Parts: sequence; structure tokens; C-alpha cells
Amino acid sequence: AISNIYLINTNGNIIIAVPDEMQGYRSSPVWSPQGDWIVFEAKMDGNYDIYLIRSDGSGLINVTQSVSDEHAPVWRVVMP
Repeated sequence: AISNIYLINTNGNIIIAVPDEMQGYRSSPVWSPQGDWIVFEAKMDGNYDIYLIRSDGSGLINVTQSVSDEHAPVWRVVMP
């Protein structure tokens, strides 16, 4: 199955999507506290890994690359 994550503005125009070249199942998107990143899980190579992408659709980063499934990404705010 293939799924995608979209950011859609109030008039219905799609602003960004996780890049289409990233084939596989993507889910559980979570905005960063500052709103500049989105973290999500994706099943690309047989297991789920965690990915980051900037809110403008650039800068895709594969955060985890293990043989185990990683699910339910969250942000943690560390107070000084």
C-alpha cells in the first residue's frame, strides 16, 4: 500500500506533500513545536522508520535505520 502526507491550506490547495519518490506507507505525522518540521513514520524497506521533513516539503531526513519497527514519533521539548 502507498499513502501520502499532505499539508493543505484553507482554500484546499495542496502546499506540500512528502515527496512522491518516497514509495511506501507513511503515517502518524506530528508537527514540531515551532511548526518548522514534521516527523512521521514510513514503511519503506520492509519495516517502519522515523523521518523528518521541513514544513515546506524540503530536507527529508531518515532518522532511524534499524531492522526493528519504529512507531509513534513525538517531539520532546527540553526546558533550560
